[in-house]
Amino acid sequence: MNEDMFQENLQCKNTAGSRTGVLIAALGVLACMSLLLVASLAAEPSPAVEYLMREPVSMLDWGLAQIEEDLFRNRGVLTRHAEDLFEPEPSIRVAYTWEENRIQIFLKLTMQAMVKKSPQRMAAVRKHVEFVIAYLRGGLTMYPYDAFFRHKGFRSKESPQNLDEDLVDITDIHITVRDHQQNILSRCRAQLSGKKIVWLNMGGS
Repeated sequence: MNEDMFQENLQCKNTAGSRTGVLIAALGVLACMSLLLVASLAAEPSPAVEYLMREPVSMLDWGLAQIEEDLFRNRGVLTRHAEDLFEPEPSIRVAYTWEENRIQIFLKLTMQAMVKKSPQRMAAVRKHVEFVIAYLRGGLTMYPYDAFFRHKGFRSKESPQNLDEDLVDITDIHITVRDHQQNILSRCRAQLSGKKIVWLNMGGS
């Protein structure tokens, strides 16, 4: 082998070795990235998440969520009006107040931007709110009200015999109507049982 052939062969070996080195370095970088990804995936829950994991969901929590979901599914009935007074999406919230021992159903209806306030419009608002309360009093109690608060498929043997009646008796309905600028036009409160409606605000009065 002459000198030229030797030098050419040596250059080819150096080039192959250089490519191998680059490939090994790239694989090393990928391996490090994989280790970092696995480490991040294996991170433990934060204290806030751990707290939430330890907190049980009670049947009261379940029931309130079920009522809220049922109202949301039927939200079209809450806003439907012949004169198209309200925005199609009402605000719905169901909560339990410990101090008062009351289940509170909060509904907020918002008037369409083009609807102008007038005595005739406010009379229509009042009539619609009365309809919504009547609908809730019928719709939520058409079947046993405590069905919202039951396990799926069975009733616990520890369930009180008068659970349905007790829950109906402690449930209140709150309906607020606001204009497009969120000014209160009407507010009222009513128990789920009974026929009385307490008007807290009507047409700014």
